[in-house]
Amino acid sequence: MAGSLAAGAIVAAAPAAIVQAAEVDVIVQDADGNPIERAMVALVDADGAVVSGGIADSTGEVVLSDDTGAAGYVAAAPGYVTATGSTVPTDDSTITLTAADSSALSYSNAYGAQVSGVFADGEPGVFYITTDGIPSVWRTLDYAGTWAPVPTLASSDDGIPQSSAGGLVTSGVAGEVGVVLQAPSGQNAFYYSTDYGTTW
Repeated sequence: MAGSLAAGAIVAAAPAAIVQAAEVDVIVQDADGNPIERAMVALVDADGAVVSGGIADSTGEVVLSDDTGAAGYVAAAPGYVTATGSTVPTDDSTITLTAADSSALSYSNAYGAQVSGVFADGEPGVFYITTDGIPSVWRTLDYAGTWAPVPTLASSDDGIPQSSAGGLVTSGVAGEVGVVLQAPSGQNAFYYSTDYGTTW
């Protein structure tokens, strides 16, 4: 009898199922409907902070985690105008990028200011620059043919607003980049990314 009670207790104490983060699959394509490989998509909160992101595969598909309170997105790819949206893409939706005809550092009425540094990634053709304006960090994947702003915040719940980068460093490994941002308290915080600044 004691044995059967113990067995029942073990069954009753079985762990609850793990709750999985919600995922959104998005396709990034050009104006002709062709998939854009290596397009970088970041979900951002209302302050422009990165809360989730990913890089498109050969079919243009990006898998994003949508459990983070995102309010919009930023999508960028070599040779295309950076696209932004004020809503979160739904599952199986598409983001269409328009071919760029300029490499100007312009984005949502914000412009790259005086360049304070140029930094080479570990991958050919990939460079970053920092400016004293907002957005403060920019990225090119095509030898400066086109530029895209890099949302630089690590998460939406750390209370740090978008700010000018106080420093940037690359490791020499493809996609690895670090940046120093100033918190409201005046103290500096260091963030790093292993996917070209798509997520931090």
